Amino acid sequence: MHKIKLLYVENVIIRKTTPVQQTLTFFMQVENIDYAKQVGSGLNL
Repeated sequence: MHKIKLLYVENVIIRKTTPVQQTLTFFMQVENIDYAKQVGSGLNL
């Protein structure tokens, strides 16, 4: 198994509002390689 497996992604953009809104939803499976593992998005919003 890969260490991180992407299972589902949904990208919704709503243009009827001001400002435009975007929602990104995702589910992933992470290999259990360490008891104290941490999973972060890596995004700086």
